[in-house]
Amino acid sequence: MIALPVALLVAVALAMVFADQGPASVLRHLYLVPTLWAALARGAIGGGLVGALAGLLHAPVVLPAVERLGLTSQTLDGLLSLGLPIVAGLLVGRLVFALRKDVDDARLAAERLRGGEAAGENPWEALTLEWRAASPPPHGNFKSPPIVSSEPYDYGV
Repeated sequence: MIALPVALLVAVALAMVFADQGPASVLRHLYLVPTLWAALARGAIGGGLVGALAGLLHAPVVLPAVERLGLTSQTLDGLLSLGLPIVAGLLVGRLVFALRKDVDDARLAAERLRGGEAAGENPWEALTLEWRAASPPPHGNFKSPPIVSSEPYDYGV
């Protein structure tokens, strides 16, 4: 559910407006909380979208300060904080996706190691020669020369 991170994002934006501390406010780091929450829940797309929304909500605080004060260390820090939630959301979301995939692969490998019925030599009952060879194939691929009883592109379907 992405509604809760967005609601928290709006609450952070309102806190930024009411605190009125400028573009380098310590509160700007709170934009990362809903961004990372969305990235953990919805992956890179959710994290990137909430991060982009965080940047858009922070822009009205930062851009007027840049116009008023120029590029100072505080305004430059504020400008960098416009893109940080996007990058963090995309990166964490991608890492979460990769971790979930690795966990799924490990679970699948563990299920396969626990046992199960092994597939036969030709589980699809295909008519092509590679499915007539034993696994692993003997020297020369076949114990005896195979007899071809179908057309070249007859797959047995």
